[in-house]
Amino acid sequence: MAQKNIRDRVYFQRAIAGESYISSPFRSRSTGKILINVSAPIFPGASRSPQGVLAGSLSQDEIVKLFNSLNTAATYGLVLNRRGQVIFHPQPEQRSYEEQGLPPLTEHPNPSWAAIAQDMISNVGQSGVRRLEHPDRSPQYVAYQKLASADWTVALVVEAREIEEAVYPLNGLALMLAFLLALSTYLRWQQILTLIKLQQSQGQLQSMVANVPGVVYRCLHDADWTMEFMSQFTQELTGYPASDFISNRHRSFASVIHPEDQADVTQSINSALGRKSSFEVEYRIITAQGVVKWVHERGCSAMYEGHPVLYGTITDVTEQHLATQSLQSSLEESLALNAILNHLADGLLVVDNENCVLHCNPAFEELFGLSTAGFSLGVPLHDLPLEPLRSLVEDVRQHPQQNAIQEVPLCQGRLGRAIANTIYTLDRHKQLEPMGVVILVRDVTTEHEISQMKTDFIATVSHELRTPLTSILGFTVMIEEKLEADVFSHLTVSSEPKLKRACGRIRNNLGIIVAEAERLTSLINDLLDIAKMEAGKTEWQREPLDLAHVIERATIATMSLFERSGLALHCPAAEPLPPLMGDRDRLIQVVINLISNAVKFTPQGSITCGIVVEPEQAIVYVRDTGVGIAPEDCAKVFDKFKQVGSTLTNKPKGTGLGLSICQQIIEHHGGRIWVESVLGRGSTFYFSLPFAIDQTNEPAGTS
Repeated sequence: MAQKNIRDRVYFQRAIAGESYISSPFRSRSTGKILINVSAPIFPGASRSPQGVLAGSLSQDEIVKLFNSLNTAATYGLVLNRRGQVIFHPQPEQRSYEEQGLPPLTEHPNPSWAAIAQDMISNVGQSGVRRLEHPDRSPQYVAYQKLASADWTVALVVEAREIEEAVYPLNGLALMLAFLLALSTYLRWQQILTLIKLQQSQGQLQSMVANVPGVVYRCLHDADWTMEFMSQFTQELTGYPASDFISNRHRSFASVIHPEDQADVTQSINSALGRKSSFEVEYRIITAQGVVKWVHERGCSAMYEGHPVLYGTITDVTEQHLATQSLQSSLEESLALNAILNHLADGLLVVDNENCVLHCNPAFEELFGLSTAGFSLGVPLHDLPLEPLRSLVEDVRQHPQQNAIQEVPLCQGRLGRAIANTIYTLDRHKQLEPMGVVILVRDVTTEHEISQMKTDFIATVSHELRTPLTSILGFTVMIEEKLEADVFSHLTVSSEPKLKRACGRIRNNLGIIVAEAERLTSLINDLLDIAKMEAGKTEWQREPLDLAHVIERATIATMSLFERSGLALHCPAAEPLPPLMGDRDRLIQVVINLISNAVKFTPQGSITCGIVVEPEQAIVYVRDTGVGIAPEDCAKVFDKFKQVGSTLTNKPKGTGLGLSICQQIIEHHGGRIWVESVLGRGSTFYFSLPFAIDQTNEPAGTS
């Protein structure tokens, strides 16, 4: 019946609406038999809506036999359909089928029969007993009962004298029909319900197995691990379809286990099964593409169709295994790094973006006198007595691309130099993102003491040298003047050649003594200047100044250098700029020094000195077309006693203090000095002066 389309049949529509139904008899076109369709709705579980239809056909002969058993000389049974037609009757010619179209009993010539038939098919009552009058014979009683599960009304016609005896067979007939119908419906419904539940369970199980992120298997406990069942995930895991492993059709599962792991896998599984427990094992497999994967297998032993098998799952754990290895490697590197940091002689502090301490090594705690008991990671930086470091961190956050360097006080009156820098990490977009600040602190107390000793020594020696040097220079000049007046002026053309040569040598030697004495005096003055600046004893003048006037004074002072060297000097006109406060003579000294250096290192070409005006500062530059400076030497030119170059012979004479003094002067004015250079093409020295510097009318004094 499942192959027939019965949706348009009345018995199907009645059943799907929730009603049991028995159709009127009809003649089968294929067999010619008189059949009756029986249908009933299926209500699985606690559902109130039918989920299916139980339908079938019964032969009319079965019901006819039942009715024939009721026939006696004074009793017979019949059945009317909802149109009042007789569909069961002891006399076949009285039976009405679909193709016959016999008139209904409601049109019987006997008015009594017609009235009773009308009551039987009407909704007046479900059952009743009526007296049937005949004009030509004794009366009869008609007892009828409408069936709830069919458009039938069952009736028993008995002689009036036997009515009491006939009532019982009528009830028996109705009850028997109802019982048979209910029993047949219930049994068929139970079969269908069991089948539906079985199909649902199988479907759910298959869906669960198909969606397990791993291989579900059943295999034999043999050397090849012969597979009897493997889920669809097999191909994704191994690269081979599951059918290849079933009964070792193309390969055994043992063949994909890494050769180095096969013995361990067998031993682990056999050991667990020997203890009658489930097993878990991790091993490597080699896929169809030659890729090595780590898998985790979990299973147990059970009986299947009379023989022992293994049930289990195989899951890909390659990523977890690699992550574990990476974590272990990272942990080892972290431990090694911590050991290195903890043994650093310099103090190390790392703070996050919220200024909370992430790391601090023992040297840092010792430098700042932090007790281990009162100090812990995660504490905010502002809760620690580290005020200079807090300002250093703020400077780095405002300028994350630059290092911040600052001298900070340490415990026990010592001095440290702190260098702070921003540390970065990669975000999920592979972009650098600040994650905190790292600070390295070094104890420079000894260095400062040595530097101070050196400064004091230089100052002392310079003072001690200045007095005799002044005398030497003075007496040399006096001798030179005396000889010029009393000796050299009296030499004539006729004088002895030997005498003239001797006088010439004396004049040259005295000139050399004077020149070298003056150079030594300049060196001593530079040494005294740098010593005063480092000792904080330099007297600085604060006065309004015009940078254009400063450059003009410096170029006038160095004009003789350009006359002797033949170099050109260019001074572009400067834009009007706000007045500045500062030490005019010291700034002129800076410009003279930069111009003098440019002339020294420029064999040919030109020197340009100018001013660039910016919103908050003015920048003075001195550009030459000389030999230039190598990139690695640019930061060294401001070191004391430092002159860069490949050899000693190619460097002009100098102390190496000029640029260091310039740096001290510019930094005192709140500016910055730097150099940009291309080797072989020239250099440009810059220094900046903020407009807002020294705007207060403070008196001149010592800084």
